[in-house]
Amino acid sequence: MLILGLVLLLAAGALTAGILLGNTSSRQVEVFGYEPGSFTGGEIFVVGIVTGIVAGLSLALLLSGMRRSSRKRRERRAEQKTKRNREQELQEENARLARELDQQRRADGSASAPITAPDEPHTEPDWQGASQGGPDQTRPMTPKASGPASSADSPQEGRRPLS
Repeated sequence: MLILGLVLLLAAGALTAGILLGNTSSRQVEVFGYEPGSFTGGEIFVVGIVTGIVAGLSLALLLSGMRRSSRKRRERRAEQKTKRNREQELQEENARLARELDQQRRADGSASAPITAPDEPHTEPDWQGASQGGPDQTRPMTPKASGPASSADSPQEGRRPLS
C-alpha cells in the first residue's frame, strides 16, 4: 500500500508539472459574470487545485466536528445511564435498609410506625439557619464548679449559659 501511494503521488506530480508547463496560451475566464482577466491553462489548473484543497479541508473540519459531537453525545448518554442505574441501586438499598430497620425495631418492640423509603430522592438540608441556634447547634456540657464564680464560668460570647 505504501508503494502504491508513492507511485500515485509521483504520477499526480508529473501530471501537474505537465499541465503547468504545457499550457502557455492565454484564455479569458469568467467567474459569476466577472472577468478577472486572462489566465493560462496552468494557472487555471493551480486555482482548481487550491479550490480542491480548501474544499477537502472544509469537509475534514465538518466531519471532525460531527464525530466529536457524536462522541460527546454518546458519552453523555452513557453517563446518564450510569447515573440512573446508580440512583436505582441506591433507592433499592435505601428500601432494603428501611425494611431491615423496621424488622429490627419490631423485633425489639420499639417500632411505633413502619419506616418506608422516601418517594423522592434525598436532598441536602438547608444549614443556613445553623448560626441562629437551630437544632444542629451543639454545646459541650461542662459540670458546674462548686466554688467562687470565675471568668471561666461566664458564658462565652454568643452562647447561652447551661442551666
